[in-house]
Amino acid sequence: MDFVNGNRLHLSFELDKEYYKQMCAPWRESVILKVIGSDIGYKALHTPLLQVWKPSGSLVLLDLGQGCFLASLHQLEDVEKVIKKEPWMVQGHYLTIRP
Repeated sequence: MDFVNGNRLHLSFELDKEYYKQMCAPWRESVILKVIGSDIGYKALHTPLLQVWKPSGSLVLLDLGQGCFLASLHQLEDVEKVIKKEPWMVQGHYLTIRP
C-alpha cells in the first residue's frame, strides 16, 4: 500500500488479478442505473423495470442513494439485453445504464 503524492488520505494498492475477479464475480450480472429527470423511488421503479426489461431470471434492485440504483439480474443474457437495447424509458423518463 502506498500514499499517492504523499497524501495519507489517498491510498494506492495492487490486487492480484484472480482475487480481483473473485471480488467482482457477485456483481457481474449487475448494472447501475439512474432515472433522468425524476426522483423515482424503489417501489415505483421495480415493477416498471420488470415490465419493460422482461428478464428471464429475477431482478433485485438496490437503492444506492442520490437517485442511483444497482439492478442485479441473475442471467448474463438479461444484462446483455439491457445494455444493448438502450435507450430504455420508465414512466416517461430515460434511464442511464452502466455495467
